[in-house]
Amino acid sequence: MALAAVLNPIDNKEALVFYYSRQQTRNNLAVNSYSVTGGSDLFYADRNTSDGGVKPPPSDIAVTDFLGQIRVYGLAKMPRTTTSPGNLVSVVTQLSPTRNPIDKPSNPLTQPGDYSVITVCGNSTHGLVSYLKEIGGNIHLTYYTITKSKTSGHSEDVGVASYSKLASRIVDSHPLVFFQHKSGQYIYYYDVKDSATKKLGTTGTCAKGSHLAVTLGDSQRNILFLYYRNTNSRIVRVFRFNDKWSGEEEVSNHSIDDDSAIAVVAHKDYIHVFFWNNGEIVHEVNDVPDKSRLASASASAAAI
Repeated sequence: MALAAVLNPIDNKEALVFYYSRQQTRNNLAVNSYSVTGGSDLFYADRNTSDGGVKPPPSDIAVTDFLGQIRVYGLAKMPRTTTSPGNLVSVVTQLSPTRNPIDKPSNPLTQPGDYSVITVCGNSTHGLVSYLKEIGGNIHLTYYTITKSKTSGHSEDVGVASYSKLASRIVDSHPLVFFQHKSGQYIYYYDVKDSATKKLGTTGTCAKGSHLAVTLGDSQRNILFLYYRNTNSRIVRVFRFNDKWSGEEEVSNHSIDDDSAIAVVAHKDYIHVFFWNNGEIVHEVNDVPDKSRLASASASAAAI
């Protein structure tokens, strides 16, 4: 089930958690507000009497803060052209703050076809929206770079598995897109800036088709955290520090639904984790490794 989270840039004491609310046959974008400081939460109430036009679950949802706004992306159903209103296709679309396809719906690159996987990352100058699309019989990592002046699309065959989910983050000006490789269960990442693919050798228990989530620490911006579901249906994480990846560690006592997305936000010395358990959103808090744990992980971890 879809889930995406972002720290509110206006009030960083709350995380905004987006998902799809389903009432009968109607699917609409929904958002809950969760306190990250122990305060009150605010939950969405669905009063819609019409469908929001989003592709029904299990389509994904993605959110980040870039170009000065919180932007939510997903798949929406819309006419391929204005002259064929009945010819609906699923198109990669900004769902909020305004509903707008990432490019002309008639452009085949905007149409993921049977795939519903999407991720977004960004900063003050640009954003990167990534998803999967079959091209020439192979699964391609497809992405659009968005700036204030232009939008440009690209597609790369980097060995993504057909069942893979995606996560992304810009780290030191390098957009990194994480995925499962068709050669096995390990997680890889593609560095868009360097056009380089690297394997994470410490992710061996990642369940096939697990959702992925990635974030930088808040007070520790030099630590990159990667979350996923293992083969025991538990959430685990690895982290990168000093250019080395740690071993896996389970970080939740709850099981996670097999189809659940994982959403994470960093606030001060903690990582807030959101996921679905038995159809309900769970909010848990993980600490950030202290200096001794970082030193231990760095000593035993495999270099990138």
